[in-house]
Amino acid sequence: MTREEACEYTKDVYQDFRRAVSLNEDYVFQPISNDESTLNKFVDYLDGSYGLSNIGIEFLVNWIESGFNYWFDIPTQFGTGVIMFNWVFGAKAIERYEKIKVKDRKLNRYTRKIREEVGIRVLGRYRKIDIIDLDGFLLGVKKEEEEAKKLYYNTEEGLLWCRANTTLYNHSSELCLFCNNKGNCKRLLSEQMPKLYTKRGYR
Repeated sequence: MTREEACEYTKDVYQDFRRAVSLNEDYVFQPISNDESTLNKFVDYLDGSYGLSNIGIEFLVNWIESGFNYWFDIPTQFGTGVIMFNWVFGAKAIERYEKIKVKDRKLNRYTRKIREEVGIRVLGRYRKIDIIDLDGFLLGVKKEEEEAKKLYYNTEEGLLWCRANTTLYNHSSELCLFCNNKGNCKRLLSEQMPKLYTKRGYR
C-alpha cells in the first residue's frame, strides 16, 4: 500500500463507517485542516509501526472498525453515531489500539459487536481490492504474526483473533500446521482472501 492509497482508503472507509453508524447514507466526509494533520500522523504511525508495504486494506478496515466500536455506545454532544475523525485516528485512538491489539480479548468483541448491531459490511467490500505485495509479506512467515497466533492458540477464540490480526492459514507456519482451527481457518482464507488462498498454492 502506498502512502497515497493509505490516505485515500482511510478517508473512504471512515466515511463508510460514519454513514452506517449514523444511519445517514448521504454523509460526505470533508476533512478540515485538523483532520488532514491527524490523517498524516496516522499514516506515519502505520508506516513506522507496520510498514505501509506490509499492510493491505483488510488491516486498515479492521483497525478503523475497532475505533468506531469504542465510541459506538457512548453518548456525545454531537448525537448518536456522530463519531469524529480525530476520535478514530488521533493519538489517543492509536494508544488505545496498541493496548488492546495483543493484550486482551477486546478487539474480537469490537469486531463482533459493531458488525452485529449495526450490520456493517464494509470489510467485504474492500477485501476485493488487491493492493498488497503477495509475493513478499503475505507468503512468508512473519515474527509479528506468529506472536499474535500464540495468544489464543488452539482455542475457539483464537480463530476470531487470527481473523482480525493475521493473514490466516499459512502452511509455512508450524503453528498453523498443528492448530485445532486450521480447517476452519483455511476455509476463511478461501472465502475472505481468495487471491491469497490461490497464491499460497491451495485449491
